[in-house]
Amino acid sequence: MASSLKQIRDSIEEIDEKIIQLLRQRLNLVPEIVSIKQKEHIPIFHPEREQALFEKYHELAQEYGLDPEFIHDIFARIIIEMKDLQRIRSISKN
Repeated sequence: MASSLKQIRDSIEEIDEKIIQLLRQRLNLVPEIVSIKQKEHIPIFHPEREQALFEKYHELAQEYGLDPEFIHDIFARIIIEMKDLQRIRSISKN
């Protein structure tokens, strides 16, 4: 049985909503991250951690047959947003 364009689009919209929900969950962790980093005097930017994450994302992209550069770009944007939110939270907690 062939899927209709509407069914496929509906599926895509459901997936997109799940992605947004997961991003919200990730954002909800920022206050805890800020609190821990402040208590333990850990800087917001941790280059070694970021490098390790991007290496992991590269491997996962290859494993799932996705373009590693595409995945890198997506996560680079997510990480920038997370660091910005951490900075804002850090300032507002002081």
